[in-house]
Amino acid sequence: MAFQLIDDVLDLIATDEQLGKPAGHDLVEGVYTLPVLRALDMPEGEELRTLLGRPVEGAEWERARAVVRSSEGIDEAVAEARAYTARAAECLTPLGHRPAAEALSAAADHLLGSVEVVLLDS
Repeated sequence: MAFQLIDDVLDLIATDEQLGKPAGHDLVEGVYTLPVLRALDMPEGEELRTLLGRPVEGAEWERARAVVRSSEGIDEAVAEARAYTARAAECLTPLGHRPAAEALSAAADHLLGSVEVVLLDS
């Protein structure tokens, strides 16, 4: 879940170069992820509603991404991802400092770090 949430956030905030693939693809495809759904429930949601619900390209696509990025939807999705990784870390506690447990924990930290790097660059 955390991976998917971070992937959804990165699709909205990262550049093509940062992702290594086209950014914003979910919006083009009409896939409304958690950050978008949360943004729809915020004051920005009114404008976002006028942009979505049909194929989104060009300036409308850029505006839709900008509206979501300016909303709290991104922060809320990242917070959800952090909550999932925290719960996963708790599940690893009984395993102690075994290499596999430490690797899983490090993977979660790396995942969260990837979105923080992009947020700092924005």
